[in-house]
Amino acid sequence: QIEVPDSQTFSNDDSEFYTTQGGVFYLLQCLSNPRCQAFIDQEKISPWQSIYYLCRYFNIRLDATLSKFFADQLYLKDVSELHSMPELSIKSQYLLPIYLLEQFSLSKNEFKALFKKRARVTLYQRHLDVHFHLKAIDIKVRLAGLDINPGWLPLVALVVNFHYKDEAQLLDSIALNSKNQTQMANLEGDSIQGAEDDF
Repeated sequence: QIEVPDSQTFSNDDSEFYTTQGGVFYLLQCLSNPRCQAFIDQEKISPWQSIYYLCRYFNIRLDATLSKFFADQLYLKDVSELHSMPELSIKSQYLLPIYLLEQFSLSKNEFKALFKKRARVTLYQRHLDVHFHLKAIDIKVRLAGLDINPGWLPLVALVVNFHYKDEAQLLDSIALNSKNQTQMANLEGDSIQGAEDDF
């Protein structure tokens, strides 16, 4: 299990990025479930590790920018450390999906199909905003209540909101991939520069 500093439960770094798997942030709804909240507190699990585990449960392969986001929230030095985190307890692996699937009337396969949504994600002053294109509105998501704004989530100390906008980059895969490649190139450039500065 990942230990989180007592003073805060999320990374201080503000960020903005595009992802092809914005639907993953629907999983944060689980943190609004009182039973799930109590269980995470009781088991002393990092809430972001809980969400990352649910991604694994649904066999989601996170893209580069989303992986970087999770690594930041979990205070990992490198994205590769996501794969070497300690496993959650068997009890946690069993109960976390149950809390989610009981909360929303969707099957495991229906959930998995909802995660592949292009989105622009911004994290600024304890506000996490996930922006989807208007065409990404899904009747199953709406009826299940998955895209209701969670609002303040104490476990991650963030206000979380979902937005639907007529924003071209949320629809254009070429523009999105170009944006992500630029962001990751900048990250790699910073890493190389930092390595050179060490010599």
